[in-house]
Amino acid sequence: MTRIFIAIPSIGVVDTRFAISLASLRKPPGTAIAASPRSMPDAARNALFDQAMKFGYDAVFFLDDDMVIDTEILGPLQALLEADPTIAAVAPLAFRRHPPFHPCAMFKSRPDGAYQPISDFDAGPVDVDAIHFAATLVRTSWLEKVVPPRFEFSHNGDAMKGEDLVLSEKLKALGARLLVDVRLPDALHIGLPQLVGRKACEAARAAKPRLIIP
Repeated sequence: MTRIFIAIPSIGVVDTRFAISLASLRKPPGTAIAASPRSMPDAARNALFDQAMKFGYDAVFFLDDDMVIDTEILGPLQALLEADPTIAAVAPLAFRRHPPFHPCAMFKSRPDGAYQPISDFDAGPVDVDAIHFAATLVRTSWLEKVVPPRFEFSHNGDAMKGEDLVLSEKLKALGARLLVDVRLPDALHIGLPQLVGRKACEAARAAKPRLIIP
């Protein structure tokens, strides 16, 4: 039996929609939940993972406190993770809360090494080069291989690389697979005023540019 540790980085105040989503989540036997309030996300994720390792959990479900997730999401994520020991992390699609609502799962496909968000929402499980940690199940044994600090922001001049992107690169360098299953219900980002998922992204893509006449 895979024992899951639900790790919630938090700023200390959560939306009611997140609280209801977490309470409704079907949790396998042996699941634990812990939050790290009022911390920067990199420090919170590192501290929560340390707790998961200390108590011997097999997988960590990193869940941001501005997300709404499907009640049954852990079951299929767990099945995907257990299907192949080379898979380090699995997730449903999640999207940025601001227009144009790009998917937070990317390929390193451009010649300059820049990342491009995935665009096919009709495939099955997709191997990606960078994955969000908004609602992501991670195999503890893979994350243990990463030299601490596992989550950290990276700065290059004025540009900053997020802690989830940095960790994705570390895991890929170790030979791990990162998987997004677009068949699963989206992890919805709590935005203003809507819950942001693929419908918001597709609507933004389909929007025609407005003609501005001076």
